[in-house]
Amino acid sequence: MAGAFYSSVLQRLEALGSVMSITDKEAERLLKFQSVNRQTLEVDGQKYEAFRIQHSRALGPGKGGIRFHPSVSEDEVKSLALLMSLKNSLSGLPYGGAKGGVAFNPKEKTPVELEKISRAYVSAFHQVLGQDKDIPAPDVYTNGQIMGWMLDEYEKNKRSP
Repeated sequence: MAGAFYSSVLQRLEALGSVMSITDKEAERLLKFQSVNRQTLEVDGQKYEAFRIQHSRALGPGKGGIRFHPSVSEDEVKSLALLMSLKNSLSGLPYGGAKGGVAFNPKEKTPVELEKISRAYVSAFHQVLGQDKDIPAPDVYTNGQIMGWMLDEYEKNKRSP
């Protein structure tokens, strides 16, 4: 069952589709996701649900933020990935839409714990990331430091056989 946010996005697309005369086939294609990736990260004995969802790479590599928030869900991340595809397309940018997230409260974590979770995220999803596939960016409760840890972990994973 779709969450409230995802349902709202679908309703808006349906309304937009009728105004723009989008066919059912075109609407169906818009709602198809390139990849839906979910993992359970285990860090220091705690488990965190994590997602990296790519809506489309039709215009170029996926692009979208990674959020750390207790209410992150697959439906939310799917909605945001779809919206990133539309945003990039309508802005004329050569990117598709993607989004990611980890469900936890970063305000309750130390910098050391945040680093471990950040690195675990990239270790789990490094195979779907990269300049020609999917380019992550900061989003809710992620910042330059977190992205730096993620880039470092990505480079370590890419060097490993």
